[in-house]
Amino acid sequence: MKTRFVGIILLLVFILLVGLQSNFPIIKSNVALEEHSVPVFFLDLFRDTTGEPIMAEKNVMLTPSEKTNNVDYFVNALVIATVWNSSNPKNYTLIDFWVVNSTGRNFLYNDILQNSSYAYYYYTNLTQPYLPKVKTYAFSVNKATMVLRLRNLDYDGNYTLILINPYQEVTANATIVVEEVFVIERHIITPNFASVSATTVTAVLGLYMVVKNPRWSSKKVRKRVIR
Repeated sequence: MKTRFVGIILLLVFILLVGLQSNFPIIKSNVALEEHSVPVFFLDLFRDTTGEPIMAEKNVMLTPSEKTNNVDYFVNALVIATVWNSSNPKNYTLIDFWVVNSTGRNFLYNDILQNSSYAYYYYTNLTQPYLPKVKTYAFSVNKATMVLRLRNLDYDGNYTLILINPYQEVTANATIVVEEVFVIERHIITPNFASVSATTVTAVLGLYMVVKNPRWSSKKVRKRVIR
């Protein structure tokens, strides 16, 4: 009986060793941008008078190169658009949201919006919205609430967040939050040959001691039959 008890203790030690050698995440986050009450005017509001399109843009510095073999990196972006000066805080309005680099920003503004908004309407009303020649890291079209996760960032530095309101002549009141997230994998005991071998031996020995037939030293008790 003592042998089986020792085996159970060894199996519990085995479970503990497996847990100590397993990955467990440490999550660190950094709010890279938080803006409230960002005005997003109708795209063509002043085109007839000034010839200029209108878009709201915010720059944010991100650091994807900090991702290593034991660090997962991604960026969460939240955008909420409501009608400006509306008495109802849930009076949502529809806008577009793009995350691009500086080259993509200049192409979008100078080559598409500056010349005519018709091209923009065309590209964003396709089944899969896209902007030609623009490296797009994230986008969301025709929505009031947008929650996006960015994983394909390819350089440290400035990224441009663009908000466009091409659908109705109403000013949007936008909230933008951008959060960098680092998920770091850690071990209490780093798996190596010695630790894995010790864990395996503990498991095998504990299992053997639990499942093997115990030897009883006491004699069998015979019942007497009274006639």
